[in-house]
Amino acid sequence: MLEGKDGELRIYEYGLVASDIITNGGFSADSDWTKGTDWTISNGAARHGSGVTGILTQNLTLDVDVSEKYKVEYTISAVTAAGGGVNIFLGGEAGTTRTAPGTYTERIIPRFSSAVTIQGGASTDVSIDNVIIIKNDSGTTYYLEALFCEMDFSGPMSRPRTEERIIMDRGNFDTNAHYAEGPDDPRYTPIPLSFSCRLSDTVDSRAISDWLSGVTRLSNIAGGTTIIYSFDGTTTIDGNTLPAFADTAKSSFRIEMKWDGTNDLGYRFEEVHFPYGEQSITESADGLILSGSGQIYGDVTRITAFLSGTSVLAFS
Repeated sequence: MLEGKDGELRIYEYGLVASDIITNGGFSADSDWTKGTDWTISNGAARHGSGVTGILTQNLTLDVDVSEKYKVEYTISAVTAAGGGVNIFLGGEAGTTRTAPGTYTERIIPRFSSAVTIQGGASTDVSIDNVIIIKNDSGTTYYLEALFCEMDFSGPMSRPRTEERIIMDRGNFDTNAHYAEGPDDPRYTPIPLSFSCRLSDTVDSRAISDWLSGVTRLSNIAGGTTIIYSFDGTTTIDGNTLPAFADTAKSSFRIEMKWDGTNDLGYRFEEVHFPYGEQSITESADGLILSGSGQIYGDVTRITAFLSGTSVLAFS
């Protein structure tokens, strides 16, 4: 017999310690990049003036494989004249043209094995910094585990199917009556998930509260910070790869819930986003309770064992 007290919940991120393959992505020195027309590097940023189209290039060794996506992150810190915008090409494959300040994320499969190119369009006066390029499968996936000690959980057992609508002849049922499948909305609409747990005075409490509050970096044991990578845009429903969030500041995680017994039972929830501002901590006489309320954007599947990974406690 399975009992709730024997349950475990794990929150996974998408490759916490993948290595950055860019050199001098923060432009701390005027080096490592080949500057084309109208590009300069100074004061911790690369700037393209509002002259003609020009490129900024760094040679890389890339894997050319349809299954190997690279995650490209960068910050546009200033735009004086938008013009044709700025774009990043990885191995000849273009990202999205940007014309406004912000921190952006692209997922790109390169066509060729070398070079990242940043292209500033004609009449575009723009500054860019904090360029990071990471091969998505090169990092270790880390998880945070919560045991069921004064904890509760609520989540679906599967995703809903599309509805069936009966088609009749002008409202009359006859031998030609049949069902027609409704729109795909139920298959892709976010589904609620929630849990709560008691917080102890340990590093795992800090990590789980950080993850649910939307931070993108965790302090690590070496005294630095390490980037948390989101699952959005990495999984499928019915064979269709889900898109990345339009708001690149949002992040999502994989949640796995398993109850131990003679025959273990569990569920995997893909691409769970915890809306910022909707998570809470409640103080009582017995301690602090963290309440997490998420939305499942990905699929829901049965499991009997957790996926492999490394506890974030071994790192933090």
